[in-house]
Amino acid sequence: MDAQDILKISPQFKGLNDSISLSLTTYNHAELLFKGFWKYVINDTSLSITSISAILPDTSNIIFSKKIKINLSNEILIFKLDQLKDFYLNKCIMLNSGNEYHILIARNTVSKEIYLHHYYQKEIEQLIHFLNKLLPKKYKI
Repeated sequence: MDAQDILKISPQFKGLNDSISLSLTTYNHAELLFKGFWKYVINDTSLSITSISAILPDTSNIIFSKKIKINLSNEILIFKLDQLKDFYLNKCIMLNSGNEYHILIARNTVSKEIYLHHYYQKEIEQLIHFLNKLLPKKYKI
């Protein structure tokens, strides 16, 4: 099942947790031990950022949270995230360096994951730009 299926709402599920959510986790290999990684989670009604320690992965802190009102399904279609491959790798950068991005789109029990290792992808740039418009300067990606 692909991300397009995630966006379809069957009539029998209307009103039963049809909310779609998207998480974006990002970190830089050189800074991982010191800074850990940040996980951005957005749905139709909220946006939050959690800081997670790389050394103690069970240690996490919500560092930002805000209520929003958007139609995330429409945004995902606009960015064409449903058409992306699952994995992008820049072979010119060592596997243990550079920036990592992990995107998870989920609705009910259906999900799509996209991994990028130091790789530019226009659709992800659009997603990041969209998220950054909702964030204070110090939490922008």
